[in-house]
This record gives sequence, C-alpha cells and structure tokens, in this order.
Amino acid sequence: GKIILENSIKISNRETDFFSIEDLEDRLEKLRLLDVQKTNGEPIADGNWIMNQTGLSKGIRLGRLKSWLHTIQIERDITDISQIERVLSTLSWENSDFNQWPQLKFPA
Repeated sequence: GKIILENSIKISNRETDFFSIEDLEDRLEKLRLLDVQKTNGEPIADGNWIMNQTGLSKGIRLGRLKSWLHTIQIERDITDISQIERVLSTLSWENSDFNQWPQLKFPA
C-alpha cells in the first residue's frame, strides 16, 4: 500500500483503465525478487589507498578518481578492494582530463 500511495499508482479492476490488481501484484513480486545490492554507500577505496596505488597527491585529480572508482563500485556492486584494484588498472586516468571523468550523482 505504501508503494502505491508514494508513487500515486492508480488501481482499477478494468485493465483498460490503469493497472489491474494482478498486474500490480506481479510487478511487486518481481521487485521483491531483485537482488539486494551487496556494496554499501561508502567507497571501498579511500584517498590514502588511491595515492599508494597511483602516486597521486592530494588534490582535485585524486578526489575525482576516488569519485570515479566509487561510481563504478556502485554500478558493478563491488565489495572487495581487489576488485577495485582491477578496475583501476583498466581506467585511462593517467593521460585523460579529469573534468571528463564520470561522477557519482544521486537522484534528487
């Protein structure tokens, strides 16, 4: 019921009007079956770890690389620093403009 109210979902027993009860129940069941994301919201790789791996010093470039890695961590549901290390080895961060790197953005 809470999902219905928060999302202003209209329910009707006639399929031509809105969602049928059966359709809504089916959609809710599919949502329940989705895997829960394993990673939490905090970055696995902190600034010190990134500095040790890359040789970068404190500054905007380091912060943007941390943000980029955090974005990938969430997108790929990464839970281990060794996975972050593998990702870091595939990024072209050394010779690219950090202003063009992806940034983590949460919905408003």
